[in-house]
Order: sequence, then structure tokens, then C-alpha cells
Amino acid sequence: MILRLIVTISLVITLSACNDDPPLDSVANSVERGKVLFYQTHIGKSLGCITCHSFSTDIKTVGPSLLGIGLRAGLSKPNMTAKAYLFESITNPDAHIVVGYEPNIMYSAYASELTKTQIEDLINFLLGQ
Repeated sequence: MILRLIVTISLVITLSACNDDPPLDSVANSVERGKVLFYQTHIGKSLGCITCHSFSTDIKTVGPSLLGIGLRAGLSKPNMTAKAYLFESITNPDAHIVVGYEPNIMYSAYASELTKTQIEDLINFLLGQ
């Protein structure tokens, strides 16, 4: 009985560690690296992007849907490019709150926990959505 429990726990731990995405450092393309990063369930000390955002307007999550964000980002704040808006949204998430969502919800330390390249990769991925 105890051996079966140990085997079961070991199997669960092993399977939970499995991930179909390639390791981030093995992906050469910025957009693909951004996609891998976006879909990670944890980034550093925080939950990953996919845990709070979707690409569906039918699913209400903690954060707004990112469907069409590549087009909407450039229209979200006057005199701000899509790239600049996405950078600000990642590094200073309370600078602009989407209608229907609350401030102080998104993790605010991505600017210090992600590298400049990782932030650029996320932006390049999101611009294509």
C-alpha cells in the first residue's frame, strides 16, 4: 500500500514536470520565444501570462482577453505605439487599466524579473495576436 502511494506520488510529480513546449533557450525566433514564455504557467516568482489572460472573448479571466491585442494596442493610448503600450502594460501594468478590470491585480515586478530580451520576445509574440 505505501509502495503504491510512493509510486503514484512519484508519477504525478514526474508528469507535472513534463512540458510539451521547447526550452526557452532552445528557441531561436523572438516570436516563438515570446510564445513559449507567454504559455508558461509560472514566470519567475509569479504566475505566467496564460494563467490570467486568454485569446478568447468568450472567456472572462483575471485579465482582459488578448485576442487582437496586436491591433488594439496601438489604439489604446493616444500618441503611443503598440510596442510602447505593450511594454508599459508588462512593466507598469497599472499605468492603463482596461475598462471592466481592477488596478493592482497584475503582477508588477516583471520589469525586474524578466530580461529586456524576454520582454521584447513577449511583445513580438503579442503583436501578432
